[in-house]
Amino acid sequence: MRFHILILTICVMVAGCSDQQANFSPPTNQISTGLLPSDAELDPEKQQAIWDAEHVTFCLEQRFGKMFTTALKSHDTDALQTFFMPAASGEWVEFANDIFAQGGFEEQACSTNRTPLTFDALLTAIADLSAEYETISKVGFRVLSIQMTNETNAIWQSDVQVTVSGKLDGRTSYRKTIATITYQAETPLELGTKPFIHSWVTTDQITRSSEAALFSEVTARFTLDRLPLIDNWKIPAEQSAQYRSQLAVADFDQDGFNDIAIGTFTGEPILLKNIGGRSFNRIDQQVGLRRWAPNEETSLVAWIDVDNDGYQDLIMGNRIYKNVEGRRFSDITSSSGLSVNRQPMGAAIADYDADGDLDIYICYQYPAEDEPQKEGPSPWVGDDSSGGANHLWQNQGNGSFREVGQASGVSAGTRKSFAANWLFYNDDHFPDLYIANDFGTNNLLLNQGDGTFEDISFTSNTADFATSMGVATGHLDSDGRPEIYVANMYSKMGRRIIGQVSAADYPDGIYQQIKGSCAGNRLYSPSVDDPQRCEENSIALGINDIGWAYAPAFADFDGNGWADIYATTGFMSRDRSKPDG
Repeated sequence: MRFHILILTICVMVAGCSDQQANFSPPTNQISTGLLPSDAELDPEKQQAIWDAEHVTFCLEQRFGKMFTTALKSHDTDALQTFFMPAASGEWVEFANDIFAQGGFEEQACSTNRTPLTFDALLTAIADLSAEYETISKVGFRVLSIQMTNETNAIWQSDVQVTVSGKLDGRTSYRKTIATITYQAETPLELGTKPFIHSWVTTDQITRSSEAALFSEVTARFTLDRLPLIDNWKIPAEQSAQYRSQLAVADFDQDGFNDIAIGTFTGEPILLKNIGGRSFNRIDQQVGLRRWAPNEETSLVAWIDVDNDGYQDLIMGNRIYKNVEGRRFSDITSSSGLSVNRQPMGAAIADYDADGDLDIYICYQYPAEDEPQKEGPSPWVGDDSSGGANHLWQNQGNGSFREVGQASGVSAGTRKSFAANWLFYNDDHFPDLYIANDFGTNNLLLNQGDGTFEDISFTSNTADFATSMGVATGHLDSDGRPEIYVANMYSKMGRRIIGQVSAADYPDGIYQQIKGSCAGNRLYSPSVDDPQRCEENSIALGINDIGWAYAPAFADFDGNGWADIYATTGFMSRDRSKPDG
């Protein structure tokens, strides 16, 4: 029985929270620490109820779902009819009259009005989800939530998501429909083989379309598919790894075209010179970049103009190079005083002390090899103690650096940091720092202007324990104050599971932390009422349920003057046709 309990515990921790309408507020007080998996064990009855619900979900998605999407893609109303009970009822939302249009992109959402439908009208409305499309590229079906409403008759209720993508009115289109269905699942393995749906109530619908794709895949055209980088999809599963490389972009030779530097765990430096925006040439050996030992376990790479000569210098692996007028690189590691521990997760560059030269902030997940190692099991949630301290390297103005992380208060404790981003949170000219921690509470550190920082994570409402793996900052509404977008884990399965438990199922403090650890991406926007605090708006803006998210970015992709968000997702998939995330 313990085996089953621990599996359930892990699913709840890493996956998601309740249904999409839930309010996942960041914590307002310091969280508990030192909690182990045994602290979150559920009683056998609750565990069995969740396993039963997930079994029904699996059958609903993998059996009925496949039959449903096949019927929908082929506009087969007769096949759709076989899934419904003869007296099935339905309701449907109405599209709003207004269509949002901008730069060739259009979006039409639904209103709050729902109309009761006859059975025939319901079937027609479902079939029309795809029938309006000239061509269909994909139809999807997912279960968002599940709840048993009548145990005696095996009646369940689920929120489901139906997606259709393809060509609509000559435009590339994506339509998402959310519906609440009530159904009988006395024999889950037979779902879809006979009538079982009692009601279908469409609660939300949105259609997005574009005149043309914003981006096109050009990897091969730029010869970037020939790089000596290990591909998890092409090697045996036991050889796959989570992290193998990092990259950074800058115009190192000032020819007007951005170049790419890649650091690898194998110790191989890669520098790709941009040839007039047409292709890339690899030149790392020609310009003096040297290999480092693979056992040094670093793929760190970052561009930084150390000496303000206008040329971007380069941190690569455990070395730092001076850019000699865009022609070659000279190793200045020894004289710089910079040292890099094993497995740095990345570097953030800024002039934190406003003295006119750039400084380096390096994130770590693990302690240095020469540091005392923590004994015993790591905490399960609220882990602020088992990681490595981050480092802040202050530029001394003479080509050397001094580590001041602990003294300035920006080491972030030992929270297994994943990423960091400098921003101007308040109105002064000293950059502040947001740190996304894979385990442990995220940090917002306010620069005091005297070389030290104040942790305002909780008072600003930006603290979180959301297994964060990236952060980007920028101005979305041009009000002069930055938004903070944090990449976290999200899973529909996890949200279903956590939706069936409550605070009463756990010791004090654990449930809130579980919800936080599976909350999806967060967007912190400055509060209108209180300039010292932020409001969390990711769900309202539709940018929460990204997946297993990493490394977001802000940029004006369509050149209309407004910042857009690029949100990446994925983990360690084994099959190119079935990407994880």
